[in-house]
Amino acid sequence: MKEKFFAVILVIMMIGSIAFAAENIDSLRIKAEHGDSEAMNKIGTIYHNGEGVKRDYNEAIKWYKMAADLGWMYQNGQGVEKNMTQALKFYKRGAEGGILRSLNQIGKRLWRAQ
Repeated sequence: MKEKFFAVILVIMMIGSIAFAAENIDSLRIKAEHGDSEAMNKIGTIYHNGEGVKRDYNEAIKWYKMAADLGWMYQNGQGVEKNMTQALKFYKRGAEGGILRSLNQIGKRLWRAQ
């Protein structure tokens, strides 16, 4: 009897966790659509780790790249005002997700600073 009780509790907790993750990813998507690179990175991490969603490395890479692409746009003033501080912020997010272009851009900035 105890085993069934604990099994039911475990299932309820898992369902609640999945529902929370789904709600969380929806709110993160809204933020990401408004250019929030932190939200993009978090969504990438959610898919990378399979947190409440099916693990999907391709989807994770897509979101990590979006954060990195915003860095490129800020660096070059494409569609936004040129702003290296913002560009580096986005590159950092992409680098945290393992995006090579972001790591490369950060490396270039560090090299030039020497």
